[in-house]
This record gives sequence, structure tokens and C-alpha cells, in this order.
Amino acid sequence: MDLQISNKKSEIDKNEDMLKALQDHKDFLFGIFQSVNPKWVQEQEEIRRRKKSHIKEEWTAEAKRNPERFLDDDQFLSEFSKPQDAGATS
Repeated sequence: MDLQISNKKSEIDKNEDMLKALQDHKDFLFGIFQSVNPKWVQEQEEIRRRKKSHIKEEWTAEAKRNPERFLDDDQFLSEFSKPQDAGATS
């Protein structure tokens, strides 16, 4: 289990780095478009906000309908949030 957690943390770190780079690039492009077409930028931000809200609502509803489906996620997140022992071995 410790090895799986370590592998997932490594994968998450890689994805976070990629996500950060993409977010920086998006912010740069939106900065350019903000001065050229601010209405378009506002529309895109509103579309993103609505999509995010919809995904949250769907996930919450699914979690309420089928809580057993999310037990593994709960266990993983619980283990993931624990500080790792530097001397532990897998």
C-alpha cells in the first residue's frame, strides 16, 4: 500500500507541474485577449465556472447515491493525507 501511495504521489506531483505550466500559459493568453476582447474572456470564464459547478454537483449526487463506490477514494485520500515516515520502507 505504501508503494502505491508513493507512486500516486509521484504521479500527482508530475501532473501538478504540468497543470501549473498550462495554467501559466492560459493566464498569459487570457492576458493578451483581455486587452483585445474582454467580453470573450468573461464569457470563457463564465463557461468554465458553470462547467466546474456542474461537475461538482454531479460528483456530489453520485457520491450520495452510491457511497460504497467512493470508499476506496476515501481510504486513499485518508492515507495520502498522512505524513510519510522518512524512515519507512515499502
